[in-house]
Amino acid sequence: MSLVSVDEGAIRACKLLAQGWPTYRYVGLYQNEVTIDRHVTIDKLEDCDFSGYVGRQKIEAWGPADFVGDRAVSYAAPLTWEYDGGDPSGWVVGYYVVDEDGVLLWVEERPEGPVAMVQGGQFFQVTPSLSVGTRYGGTT
Repeated sequence: MSLVSVDEGAIRACKLLAQGWPTYRYVGLYQNEVTIDRHVTIDKLEDCDFSGYVGRQKIEAWGPADFVGDRAVSYAAPLTWEYDGGDPSGWVVGYYVVDEDGVLLWVEERPEGPVAMVQGGQFFQVTPSLSVGTRYGGTT
């Protein structure tokens, strides 16, 4: 048996999640290889240190929810970090999100592998998103 949230229910749930999700969430980039599982903590992630990296950026607001496949999704404005060509260059392995207390909420490793930040003007962008699916669970 599996639960199916109808389209309108998924849209409303995503809207409520986005509206109720405080905007004081911050996104940062990390540069080390780490095993991502439910036990990872912020102290396991090394912030990027390439020249021009400005550190964590605030998620300002969430947009309206709409369907992407069978998921209702709300996006925030893209956040961009730029390598200025100075020393040091570096790598981006993935991004993470923390709350105002610096507590890690979620982390994502870049599926295509790390990105070398080695060309002046090169940038890395993250578009935060929240989503609610229309299908859950397995069978009994």
